[in-house]
Amino acid sequence: MYAKYVFYSLMFLVSFAVGQGALNENAYIKQFAFGAAFTAMTVVALVFPDRNKQTWIRITWGDIFVLALLTVYLFFHAGTCNVPDFSLPFVCFLFYGFIRIQAGDDPAETVRILSRIVSAVMLLHVLCCASQFFGMLPAFHGYFSAGGTFGNPDMSGAYLAVLSPFCYMNREWRIFKTVVLCLTVVLLLLMQARTALVAVAVAGTAYLLLSGQLSRKTFFRWALIPAMAVVAALVWWHPGSVAGRLFIWWIALNMLVSRPTGWGLYAFEKHYPEFQAEYVAGHDISAFFHPDAVHSPYNEFLNVGVTLGVGGLLPYLSFIVFVLIAAYRTRSPLLYPVCAFLVVSLSYFPFKIVPLAVVGIALSALIVGHCPVGRPATVGLKWKRWLLLAIIAPVAWLTWNSFRVYRQWQEAVTDRQRKLFIQFINLI
Repeated sequence: MYAKYVFYSLMFLVSFAVGQGALNENAYIKQFAFGAAFTAMTVVALVFPDRNKQTWIRITWGDIFVLALLTVYLFFHAGTCNVPDFSLPFVCFLFYGFIRIQAGDDPAETVRILSRIVSAVMLLHVLCCASQFFGMLPAFHGYFSAGGTFGNPDMSGAYLAVLSPFCYMNREWRIFKTVVLCLTVVLLLLMQARTALVAVAVAGTAYLLLSGQLSRKTFFRWALIPAMAVVAALVWWHPGSVAGRLFIWWIALNMLVSRPTGWGLYAFEKHYPEFQAEYVAGHDISAFFHPDAVHSPYNEFLNVGVTLGVGGLLPYLSFIVFVLIAAYRTRSPLLYPVCAFLVVSLSYFPFKIVPLAVVGIALSALIVGHCPVGRPATVGLKWKRWLLLAIIAPVAWLTWNSFRVYRQWQEAVTDRQRKLFIQFINLI
């Protein structure tokens, strides 16, 4: 039993890895922490095997959609050289397969373990942000004074929003979880994390409706108009930001229509300015906002479409639909954090936030593992130990190689700064 708590706790420890060095170290350190945590989880699975676990695994349509997405990514990955960024998706695909293999036979027990761990994780993040507000901890960001271990309040807010449904999934520790949830909502308001607030509200409403605590008739009669008023208030809060997101989505959609086969990995940053300049040249948008350089479509669906094309977007959407149907039919409580994850995906980039991507992948794999929908094949796990060893080897190598290349980047930047400083001193 304790081994399971250690096993699932490791993937949440990734969010507490921090760094303050050059080249966005706080983001990359979480990526390397994910590789280390993944390796440790595999070791735990090898040392403390679940004797009661089934020795076979059902291959579902969800798994087939993931394999299709992997195939498309392999096509675009061919010939690239950006090791730290482009090797991470392979670790994510392996992590999905690993959780599928390790998913227990008792979904209720898994949810119970996760809810206990997550409530403590949320409290620690809230305390971390509160300490930054009072100057007791460093900010881990050059611009934001309180963004938690992520440095960015929107990233911290997105992570907490996806975890928030675990506070009401079951009745254990009810008072403690309610306090944690309330503190989280207050924190999101202070950080002005609007997307996170919407995600918390949508997931909570879905829970009330599907659990029968709120009827559809009551919702449409008494709750719909207040909900629309809250959304309008959030838009009015920062109208320029909302207009900017809509503009970015429109330009990204034009990019997808222009090349439905996909622009390639990290090509959005290269080609977006061209489409933006072309649109701005023919339209006066200065009354709404001033366009700026962006690094993401701020929409995970458009990001997949622009990067991998329709060939990557279709299996991605199919997988999401499959997960939602499976969670709904099995009445899985994991449906609610997945709903929050999808809300975040509509106006942010969760797969660029490694700890959030880890949670999203793990929840999806657990839902698919307990799914009775669509079972094309059954595969035996007679040689499970060897299969886990086959997973740990590439994960450890990819993580180490990415870390090695990233350190070379940092050393190159440091060396260049040193040389520029020496030239400046010589000129003086």
